[in-house]
Amino acid sequence: MFDYISVTQIKMYLRCPAQYYFRYVLGLKIPPAGALVLGRAVHAGLEHYFAGKLHTGEGPPVNRVLDVFDAAFEAERPEADWGEDDPGRAKDDGAALTLQLRWWQIFMRCQKLLFGRQSSGSGKSLLKTALKKLQEKSCLFY
Repeated sequence: MFDYISVTQIKMYLRCPAQYYFRYVLGLKIPPAGALVLGRAVHAGLEHYFAGKLHTGEGPPVNRVLDVFDAAFEAERPEADWGEDDPGRAKDDGAALTLQLRWWQIFMRCQKLLFGRQSSGSGKSLLKTALKKLQEKSCLFY
């Protein structure tokens, strides 16, 4: 019947034999929650960005990162259990979250300009110092 039994299968059987039966004997899967699909898609977009940044030193364009996010989201969207959530709105929220990457890029560039390097200090103190320096140089527009 099975080539192997994983630790996860054993744990599931010990926890609930009926759940094991439905999942591994009948092959029924519980659809992922919409939030999980959204999280995986955001992760895919950010992973694409940081992998490119590690490889080339520059991250890929933001629109390419959003394309990766979109493809990952749409691949799992039909199978997800969205409950009362609107998948379209969740996708918009995920794209906005992925776009926060752009602000991170700007912050890192400002950090290099202001300090000549990327600091390893705490985020809160670093941000306060950076904001103070930006205010001194009249770089903030708010």
